[in-house]
Parts: sequence; C-alpha cells; structure tokens
Amino acid sequence: MTRTTLWRSLLVILLFAASGAFAQSDLVAIQELRNQWVTSFNSGDIAGVVAIYTEDTRTFLPTGEVYRGPDAVAAWLETWRSDMIESFGDVTFTVLPLRVDMSAHSAYEVGAFNLRAVDGTLVDHGDYITILVPTSQGWRIAYHMTTSTMLGEQIAQAMGDGM
Repeated sequence: MTRTTLWRSLLVILLFAASGAFAQSDLVAIQELRNQWVTSFNSGDIAGVVAIYTEDTRTFLPTGEVYRGPDAVAAWLETWRSDMIESFGDVTFTVLPLRVDMSAHSAYEVGAFNLRAVDGTLVDHGDYITILVPTSQGWRIAYHMTTSTMLGEQIAQAMGDGM
C-alpha cells in the first residue's frame, strides 16, 4: 500500500468515525493523553508513552515502516530517541493540536510537532494524525501517523547526490 493510499484510507476512516457529539470530559482525557505522551517522551520514559497505546496499535512512519503493538512502538521510540540524542544532544518534543473530533466509538487528533535540541535548534518538524478508541482504561491510541521534514530533506539531499 502506498503512502498516498494509506493517507486517503485514514482520512476516510476519520470522516466516518468523527460523526457525533462528545463530552467535554472526553476532550480533557484526550488532552491529558497528549500531555502524557509528550512529557513521557521528553523525560525518556518510553514505557509511559506506550502505556497509552492499545494492544493492537499501529504506528505509521514517513518511511513507510509500520510498527505493530506497544512493544514494537517502544523499541522504535527508544532507538529513534537515542539516535536523536546522539546526533543533537538532548531533545524536546512539542505538539500543536490543530483539530480534535470524536464520536462514541473513536476520536482523532490532527496536529503539528517540533523536535528541538536543548539549544533551541529545530531538529525536525511535521504533522501527525492520531486515532484513539475508548477502552476499559479510557481513551487509547489505536493508530498514529506522522510526516517528517527532516526525512524529506534527507531524501532530497540523497537524490541530489545521485541516489
């Protein structure tokens, strides 16, 4: 499945999933999950990040890779965060949610992110879509997809070098 097809499929799911009203408490719960993700990632607590994912979660990367389940997501996040720290020193992740909508069966959030080095240098930025579902533990992340300008720039540079 191409990235374009995947994006289109996710957008169709979002349009159908988001029909209906939601309670303010649900919106607050989703904001708290977002804050937990960012706080946990920034402190290096990857277990705290993946604690808010469903058991059958899927994370889609701009490279086309898909990580299935919290253990796979945790392994990828550990490696990715470690690579970022090795390259740039400690990093801080921030998000700007642009839209949240939900129904009784699912919710989605669309936003933008920045990853900065301690000195404030922008390391990466992009967009994200997160689809959440209600579980017995509250709202949890079922699907997560991101874009990356850093990756796009690396690909463009590699292609300019004759690759």
